Amino acid sequence: MKKLLHILFFTLCLGVCQSTYALPPTPIYIRAQVVDKMTTQQIFLNITVPRLEKASNFDNILVTYWIKAAPNSNEILKRDTISLANAQKDGAALNVSVEIPATGTKTAMITVKVTDQEVLQEAQEEFFLGAGNNFPALLLADNNTLIDYALPKENLKFLSNDQQTVFVYRIKQDFLPAQPPMQTDGLNTTPELKVDSSFQIKAGEVFQVQGKGLYFAQLDTNSVYGFGFRVTADDFPKYKTVYNLIEPLVYISDYSEISPMQRLKQEDAYGKKLALDQYWLNLAKDETKAKRMIKLYYQRVNEANRYFTTYKEGWRTDMGMVYIVFGRPESIVRFQGQEQWLYRYYGQDIRLTFVKRNNQFTRQHYELVRDAKLKEVWYEMVERWRLGLIVR
Repeated sequence: MKKLLHILFFTLCLGVCQSTYALPPTPIYIRAQVVDKMTTQQIFLNITVPRLEKASNFDNILVTYWIKAAPNSNEILKRDTISLANAQKDGAALNVSVEIPATGTKTAMITVKVTDQEVLQEAQEEFFLGAGNNFPALLLADNNTLIDYALPKENLKFLSNDQQTVFVYRIKQDFLPAQPPMQTDGLNTTPELKVDSSFQIKAGEVFQVQGKGLYFAQLDTNSVYGFGFRVTADDFPKYKTVYNLIEPLVYISDYSEISPMQRLKQEDAYGKKLALDQYWLNLAKDETKAKRMIKLYYQRVNEANRYFTTYKEGWRTDMGMVYIVFGRPESIVRFQGQEQWLYRYYGQDIRLTFVKRNNQFTRQHYELVRDAKLKEVWYEMVERWRLGLIVR
């Protein structure tokens, strides 16, 4: 039995710690933060291009932009190409920044277009340059790359105009996992958020944070809006500790299965590990199949954390939930603040729609359009996991 458990845990670590990532669910994904610097504006870009995960260079990636005077205006104030000569590659992601003259127009918008010329994929996103953009950018201080989450004790810094003071509040909050796609009741209940501690830092100064949780950064304390970022567990996004591997099982398990594992004492890591191994063996009924299921499930958790983390861990979001249970979509259509994910299930097209909602912590908050009609397909997908049919 000990040998079997060792094999399962080794496989789990192989799948989670050293797995090769599948393609992201969106062909190309663009995140941006604009920092006002009086006479200029600096635009930080984080661009995910799936093909780059295994590529040694990014020679065929083209990034262009154009600036309009207003969202619905046809007037182009500027158009140019962003050089990638100083871009930094991190797996499938490119990090680059460009500085442009300030437009002086509060309604100005910039459109960034990314083209992968090798596989003829492209994507574009619009971002405000003027009103509503009074947020600091959070960067890794060691390489000036744009981030949404940080590990404890990483060197961080905010970038804003003229070394402004950034007010930072820690909200010690664990958000609940996403509700199933057919759950339509009780979705608008907002947990009470309490500030645990706070500090101030000048933009440009290097700092570290140690406590896990949600941090909310503001330049204007009279506003309800700001910039939220998470300080995560040390093993994020590639969970290795048993406690963190148990929590994401909520989407394919019931309370009676997870609760006994969670009730084991925190220091009893070996006991939790035995219980986790037994959980997968009970589902798979077969050692080989259990190893495959472990590898696939936690690879998806890992990817959900990388792609969808905002003010809460990616696996807890609506997109993360769907990605973990259903896998990578066949295709994605993005339009007017929505994303529609297409799955093909036994010859039937399943479309899941995510709508971009206002959120005081992030501008990348998407909520699933839930429908009672999704109950059948959801339970069928969960059952495929529970019967081991998700792997061959």
